[in-house]
Amino acid sequence: MTEQLGLTSIQVRDFGSINELDAYLAVFSRNAKFEEVVGALGIIRDAEQNPAEAAFASVCSSLQKSKLPIPTKINSVEGGEFKTGVFILPDCSSPGMLENLCLESVGDKPEVHCLEDYFACIEKRGGTLPRNMTKAKAFAFLAAQDLNEPLIGTAAKAKIWPWEHPAFAMLQNFLRALNNA
Repeated sequence: MTEQLGLTSIQVRDFGSINELDAYLAVFSRNAKFEEVVGALGIIRDAEQNPAEAAFASVCSSLQKSKLPIPTKINSVEGGEFKTGVFILPDCSSPGMLENLCLESVGDKPEVHCLEDYFACIEKRGGTLPRNMTKAKAFAFLAAQDLNEPLIGTAAKAKIWPWEHPAFAMLQNFLRALNNA
């Protein structure tokens, strides 16, 4: 998405799972070149099943532990010379994840309309349903796209997700704010 938007000054890094953010920030922010390279730090994470405010509080706690500036609200890039911002997927208010946005962006595709029937069939026949239905639906959709690896990132590189879709507008605005910080 950053490439498509022409946001060339943004570096995307994976901090791992939510439980690894404290350790990642501790190491990342203590790098000798950190302040030379980083003008703004944005953290994007899934809300999961929790309210977005709980996920935001968790990220703020991690920022505080690493003595980094803490934004006052979700979906804003704030601070003086060094800025921070936090975006909680899918929309900074609802529980969910990146897969929610991705599925919303392809909601008009025939494969998406078949997902409910697919999982209903599994349940009807006594099969085991996935714990995370949103991720399962995204993976099932991607399996129908003829990808060797039906993963969100692989699909992004294959241009499966229509980044211009309104579902991504709020996230894109956040990325632009980070880029301009």
